[in-house]
Amino acid sequence: MRIGVDYRLANRHLGGMAVYLRNLIPLLKKIDSQNEYLLFSDNPSGRPGFKRHAWTIIWEHIWLQLCLPFLFWKEKINVAYFPNPPVSFFLTIPMVLTIPDVSFMYDLSMPGWTKGYLWIMYFLSAHKARTITTFSQNSSNDIVKFFKVELDKIYVTPLAPSNALSLQKTKREPQKEYILTVPGTFISRKNIEETILAFKHLPAILKNTYRLIVVGDPHGEGYEKIKDFVEVENMTEKVILAGRVSDHELSALYSRSKLFVCSSLYEGFGLPILEAMKCGVPVISYDNSSLPEVVGDVGILVKNVDELSRAMEEVLINEKLQVKLKSRGLKRASLYGWDKTAISFLTSLPKNAY
Repeated sequence: MRIGVDYRLANRHLGGMAVYLRNLIPLLKKIDSQNEYLLFSDNPSGRPGFKRHAWTIIWEHIWLQLCLPFLFWKEKINVAYFPNPPVSFFLTIPMVLTIPDVSFMYDLSMPGWTKGYLWIMYFLSAHKARTITTFSQNSSNDIVKFFKVELDKIYVTPLAPSNALSLQKTKREPQKEYILTVPGTFISRKNIEETILAFKHLPAILKNTYRLIVVGDPHGEGYEKIKDFVEVENMTEKVILAGRVSDHELSALYSRSKLFVCSSLYEGFGLPILEAMKCGVPVISYDNSSLPEVVGDVGILVKNVDELSRAMEEVLINEKLQVKLKSRGLKRASLYGWDKTAISFLTSLPKNAY
């Protein structure tokens, strides 16, 4: 089969779906000798900042609904793959659609009209697609709940940590000890305020020993709100907003950290947790959405900021617990790999596309 891939997200963004596509598609080309993968994008150069103006959003819909179907027809594509809604609604060939999560349905701050528009796009796309992939069982359940599709139409294809990340054996400097969190972005559901407050509530001896490093995009309203929050809480000397970092820098940050914390209110998978485990870092996470699926029984799950602060204290003062969580996390991370993700994805391809 000739499989056409909507590759726009890989060229435009630095986020999770770009990482997903850049890992998945090359592996599919390598291991799948039965199919040919052709990539299509309205921005093949990958120029940063492509989606900054209203006209580009209009052009995106024109390209998706009119230009892409023509290109698929011209290249004799048998199956279309879309890594995110919406799909090309005028296509008549079988489609595979990835719905990473439905976080917008839980976003209380999102305007009603925006949520309504997204629901329509997701609903129509989910019903247009022959099969759907998603990253966790929790997201699969949400897709069934909100978009009324059959469960047997959905395939769970878990993510995997980057091959560039690994445990680095570096000597820790006591005066530079830190706790790490990697929200990636500062949208409200990442709930960074509660990580900061949990850190602030630690006993003085721990708070004086450690810093909190936050890795995420240093742009936008959400980042500015967190920056102001840190100042209001008088934590500017203890909370470091590190911005974006390379895979090599991130691997070093994970490996040297004493503890990884995730206080997100909703995640479609929670990849940073798995990345931390791969780098040998004890993990504490909020117990919601897909996060328990990733953490399993090798990390500590908590319900609120008070439990988070107590768990942080417990791990930081207990070296035996640190060793146990580190060892279990490394074993769990080894269960995930991009080759396994690619093989899982292959099972979602329609078998009768011709």
